[in-house]
Amino acid sequence: MTETDAAGNTTSTTVPVTIDTTAPALTAVLDPSSDTGVQGDGITSDTTPTISGTGEPGSTISVVIDGQTLTTTVTSGGTWSVTPATALTDGTYTASVTETDAAGNTTSTTVPVTIDTTAPALTAVLDPSSDTGVQGDNITSDTTPTISGTGEPDATISVVIDGQTLTTTVTAGGTWSVTPPTALTDGTYTASVTETDAAGNTTSTTVPVTIDTTAPALTAVLDPSSDTGVQGDNITSDTTPTISGTGEPDATISVVIDGQTLTSHH
Repeated sequence: MTETDAAGNTTSTTVPVTIDTTAPALTAVLDPSSDTGVQGDGITSDTTPTISGTGEPGSTISVVIDGQTLTTTVTSGGTWSVTPATALTDGTYTASVTETDAAGNTTSTTVPVTIDTTAPALTAVLDPSSDTGVQGDNITSDTTPTISGTGEPDATISVVIDGQTLTTTVTAGGTWSVTPPTALTDGTYTASVTETDAAGNTTSTTVPVTIDTTAPALTAVLDPSSDTGVQGDNITSDTTPTISGTGEPDATISVVIDGQTLTSHH
């Protein structure tokens, strides 16, 4: 550029001009530090989740989420991040991200974010198929007892019993079960059950289990009150003789005589 005045004097200078019509490169994700639970699924219990990514150094980043507009500048290293000032409630959101470079070129993308701070529902029991004897009393002769229950589909279940850690995933139908590979010895145990959902929320409970593989002690005699004549000879004139004895408290006694089945709860 040259300027010439009326007297013919001149002055010259230069003006650098850069033509830039290229949209800036842009990436945007839910930041790993905010992505609780399963990484990369966009589900988190963090109510002020950080959105981050890469871009053209010096460009301006604008992120709109739940009515909040967050702005920052891409660093010289090509990275950026923003965090909402106001906590989000549980629900699904779309973070709209726009990058504007020095020439005014723009690039846009979106980041889906689900906020989940609710602990997952969980039930856990000694599975009926393993609960031998009286159902529901948690006493069994099954030395590899199955623990089962219900939970949030796709949540992870961890059961710890007698030092064994058993893991599984809740089915799409909302059920789960685990069985220890190593047999338990007779005794009383507590199965500690923890469920972790995709957002990292947890719910815990316990299941008491008693393993009993020992045959109960039993004695049986013609009751002295029915043993007429010589006691102990099992000869009687009593046509409805009482059979009696001893056994394990709360055990069920079944006596079959002359086709009749008699039961008693000891």
